[in-house]
Amino acid sequence: MDFYNNSITLRLAGPLVLTRGDGCDITPAPAKIRALLALIGTGPQMSRPRAFVQDKLWSTSSQSKGAASLRQALSSLRRHLGPEASVLRTNGTAISFDPKRVKIDLRINQGHGVGGVPEFAEGLDQDDPEFEDWLRERRQEFARLVKTAKPPAPVSNRPTLVTLIPSCQTQSLRASSEILTADIAAQVARFGNAVVQLDPNANGPHDRLAVQVRSAALGEYVRYQVSLIEIASKSVIWTGDCDGALNDPLANPDLFSELTANAAFEAVRHFGRASPNADLNIAPYQDRLAYQMYAHFPFRVTSDMGDIDKWLAADHGPSSAALQLAWRARLRVVWCLERSADHANASQQAQEFARKAMTLDPGNATVVALASEVALQLQSQPDVAEEMAKISVRLDPNNPYALANFAQTLVRCGKPSEGLAVAHKALRLSVGHPNRSWWHSICAMAAIQAGDMTLARKHAEIAHFQAPDFRPPLRFLAALRFRAGDEIGTARALQDLKALEPDFSLARMADHSYPVASLRDASLMGVTNSGLL
Repeated sequence: MDFYNNSITLRLAGPLVLTRGDGCDITPAPAKIRALLALIGTGPQMSRPRAFVQDKLWSTSSQSKGAASLRQALSSLRRHLGPEASVLRTNGTAISFDPKRVKIDLRINQGHGVGGVPEFAEGLDQDDPEFEDWLRERRQEFARLVKTAKPPAPVSNRPTLVTLIPSCQTQSLRASSEILTADIAAQVARFGNAVVQLDPNANGPHDRLAVQVRSAALGEYVRYQVSLIEIASKSVIWTGDCDGALNDPLANPDLFSELTANAAFEAVRHFGRASPNADLNIAPYQDRLAYQMYAHFPFRVTSDMGDIDKWLAADHGPSSAALQLAWRARLRVVWCLERSADHANASQQAQEFARKAMTLDPGNATVVALASEVALQLQSQPDVAEEMAKISVRLDPNNPYALANFAQTLVRCGKPSEGLAVAHKALRLSVGHPNRSWWHSICAMAAIQAGDMTLARKHAEIAHFQAPDFRPPLRFLAALRFRAGDEIGTARALQDLKALEPDFSLARMADHSYPVASLRDASLMGVTNSGLL
C-alpha cells in the first residue's frame, strides 16, 4: 500500500459518512458508534484519551459502567470495520485511528444544510448532555469557519522527499528499517511542508531529497544508518546512525527518536524551512505552526513579539486555533516574568487564552503543556501544573516542549533529580528544533535544584553561547560563576544583563519580584552582594 494512501475516509461536513478506499459506504447505523467516530476523528492526530471519550458519551453512567460501555462500543466498531479493523488503535489510555490509512474529509460541497452550507456531522444526535454540548460547539465553530472561509492559497514549489526502499542485511531488519524511514518522512512532511513520494523518477520540483535507511547486524547490535541524498546531484548531504539490540531493535525508542529528529531537521534545513526568516504565512497547519513558533518565538522579550501576537490572533483555520491561543498564552507568560512594557493585564489574558485552548483541543500535547506552564508560572499551582504536564507527556511522549515543561513542574514540586532526567530527554529530542538554548536553560535550572552546579554551569554556558540575548542563562551564569570564584566572568554576565535590561542592578536582582526563583531556592543569591556591577 502506498505510504500516504488512505484506506478509509471519514466525512464530517454534512452527514457523517465512512467510506473504504474503493468507494464503498461502510457508515455504521448505530448513532453511538457514529458519535465515537466523530470524537476520534476530530482529535489531534486522530487520537483521544479514553477518559475524554467516555466522559462525552457516557457522562451519566458510573465510571465502571461507562468504561464497560466504551469497551463494548469499540468492539462493535472493530467488528463493523471488518478487514479494515486495524485502522483503530487502542491502549489503556487512548483511542486513535491510523493517520496513514484514515482521512478526515471536511471539504465544503454545496447542496447540504441551509442555503447549501453543510452542517458538521449533520443529523447526528446523542442523548448525553456532554456530547450534546461538544457537538453544538463543534457545529457552531464549523458554521463560523464556513462563513468566513477564504479560498486556500495555492501551494507552489513544495519540496519533495523520496523514501527509498531500505537496504537491510537480513529480512528480519526490514520492519524496523521501514518504521524508521516512515517516521523520518512523516516529520519532514509535517515540519517542512514537503510532499512525500515513493518513486525517485517521478515528476516533481527541482528541490528534492531522498532518504535511505541501511541496517546491518554487528555482533549483538544492529547499526542503522540514515542518508539524505540530493536527487539532482546524486550527492549525500547528511548521514547519521544509531545502534539497537539485535534481539529487540526497537527496545530504546529514544535513540530512534533522536536519529529521526536529526534527519528530519537536516532535511527541513536543506529545504530552507528552518530559517528564522522563513515566511510565517506558508502552510499554516497545526504542526507547521508549532515548528514555526519554536523558530520565531524565542522564549524571551524581543521587539517583534507584538507582531507575532498579531499573527497568532489571525484566523489560520480550525486545525491551529487552539495552538494559536496556547502560544498567545505562553507569550504573555514571558511578558509577565520579564515585566515587559506589554505585561499589563497579561496574566489574566494568559489564563483566559489557556482555558479557551484547552476547551478547543484538550487532547493536544503542546496545548496542554502550555496551559500547564500558565498554571505553574502565573497561578502558583505546581500540583495542578504537574498533573497537566503528566497528561501532555502521556499524549505525546516524544514532544520536547511537553517534556521540558514536565521537567519544570517536577523541579517545582520538589523532585529535582526526576526533573533533571526528564529535562535531558527533552534536550535530546529537541535536536530538530531551533532555539535549543531554551532547553539548555531548563537543564541548567533543573541541575541547580539537583545540586549539580558544574552541570548547571555547562548548560547555562551553552545556552548563553547559542542565544547571547536570552536572559535566564545569563542570570544563572552570574550566580554560578560567582559561586565558582570567577569574578571576571561574573562581572561580564552582570554587564550583559545590564545591557539587556537598562534598569538592572544588583539590588533589582535581589528583589523578590525578579525572576530568579531557582537561584533563591538553591541559596545562590550571594552575587547580589558582590559589588561587581
